[in-house]
Amino acid sequence: MSKPKPVDQREHRIRPTVVDIGAYKKRDIPKLKGRYLKITKNWWEDFWNSDLASAVDTKSDQSAVYRLATLIDERERVYKQAKKERLVVGSQGQVVLNPLYSAMLKLDAEIRQLEDRIGMNPKARVSLGISIGQAKKSLSDLNAELEEE
Repeated sequence: MSKPKPVDQREHRIRPTVVDIGAYKKRDIPKLKGRYLKITKNWWEDFWNSDLASAVDTKSDQSAVYRLATLIDERERVYKQAKKERLVVGSQGQVVLNPLYSAMLKLDAEIRQLEDRIGMNPKARVSLGISIGQAKKSLSDLNAELEEE
């Protein structure tokens, strides 16, 4: 029985493309239009100043980032309101958890999906074939750095 071919030589396989986003140049930060909370504006600046932003290359890609910013902003607004009254009176007169927390969980789920599509966590970056800086370093590179110290 012969050894199987290496993955990159097999036919009819999807070959993952690794994009080193550190190689892309930074660009001007797009304007965040509308009325947003300070925390959202800070997130917007942080995102566009990150290496990850260089992987967002078209206006259609940017629309997902705008949508994410809007969801993050709405989530913060809902959270601030829910925090004021954690418990409320329910329809039968009983004390219940504020229904805004349920809305917040739905927003969290949408945010998490968009973050995964954009590659905003390590697992999502791997599945999208995105590498950032040190993620590309080999084990021997890391060992060499440790020996230098």
